[in-house]
Amino acid sequence: WFEEIMAETCADHLLTAHHLNDRLETFFIHLLRGSGVKGLASIPEHNDYILRPLLGFTRAELEAYAKTIGLKWREDASNASDDYLRNRIRHHLMPEMLNLSPDALPMAARSIDFIGEANAFIAQSAEKFAEAHLTAMPHGMLRLPLYALKELDQSHTLAKYFFENLGFDPEGMLAVLDLIGSPSHRGSGVAGK
Repeated sequence: WFEEIMAETCADHLLTAHHLNDRLETFFIHLLRGSGVKGLASIPEHNDYILRPLLGFTRAELEAYAKTIGLKWREDASNASDDYLRNRIRHHLMPEMLNLSPDALPMAARSIDFIGEANAFIAQSAEKFAEAHLTAMPHGMLRLPLYALKELDQSHTLAKYFFENLGFDPEGMLAVLDLIGSPSHRGSGVAGK
């Protein structure tokens, strides 16, 4: 729907009102789902054409500002329900965190920033690994030397990013890495794209 509106209005970017509380709630959702570094990096400030300029502000700060300038907003009725994981985190976990420390939100944001930097580093490392080791072959095939697969076996986090970028199921490919541990395997591996 947003893409349709952007096309109709010739807009280049979409700005959303996600804020710091949303960022922390998303972190906990991903934590509970076991999503890894990429998910724990939470909501990025920009993603392609989507920009989120309010991520540095808390919900309370935005509500106070809106009240100061007389801005009215509509609260979605679903926000009051505990039927959704995000709302249970918002209604129960977040208040407990704020009771533990008044600096909980900014300190959590700082930690999420560190995780975001780690995510960017791993993603960049996976791209460099691909540039260094992948060779294009006929019929859309890619060649990856066996020694490179063994190198990936030393870092499953790097392997997950690398295989995901190629469109493979990262978890399934980690099982393949286990198969190459035998000393009888020599030569090169070839993977289809």
